[in-house]
This record gives sequence, structure tokens and C-alpha cells, in this order.
Amino acid sequence: MDPLSAVTGTLGLFALVTLLGWPQIRAFVASQQHRRAALEQKKRDALNPPAVCQCGHARAFHAPAEVGAGACAAEVEVEGAPPRDCRCQQYVGPEPLPEFNV
Repeated sequence: MDPLSAVTGTLGLFALVTLLGWPQIRAFVASQQHRRAALEQKKRDALNPPAVCQCGHARAFHAPAEVGAGACAAEVEVEGAPPRDCRCQQYVGPEPLPEFNV
């Protein structure tokens, strides 16, 4: 970096801090960090979709079992009739990625 660019950059930063004030600059930087964090969380959520079976129930309603043995334990509500058991026999949704707490 040449000295002229360094000097003009320093003067510009000084003028920015003087005109806007430190609290405004700090609030702007914090909002940018929150925006970036929200975008990263959105990307992570897109990579790990919710574990929902074709019946529309979560993976937790299906007992871990071999093929054909893990019936769904959720109840389905039908208008004008009492709730009945879901007829789904096996979880076939996406396998969730393992989560690690860092």
C-alpha cells in the first residue's frame, strides 16, 4: 500500500468517526454482525432440513426399528370422527446431520 492511500484512508476514518460519532459506528458494526450471523444460520438450516416423514409427522413419532417394524405413534384428526392412529409404517424422511456443541 502506498503512503498516500494510507494517509487518505486514515484521514477518512478519522472524519467518519468525528462526524458520525462512536456510538453510531458501533451500532452499525453490531447490526452488520447480526445480519451476517442470521445469514449463516439460514444457510445451516437449509443444509439440515427438519426430519419429517411422508405422513407429515416428525421423526420422534417413529420408533427406531428395522424396515417395516417402526409404526408411527402420532394421532391423525379427521373432521367428524375421533382421532385415529397414523397408518405410516416406517420413517422414510431425511436423516438429520449430527450436531456438535462447540
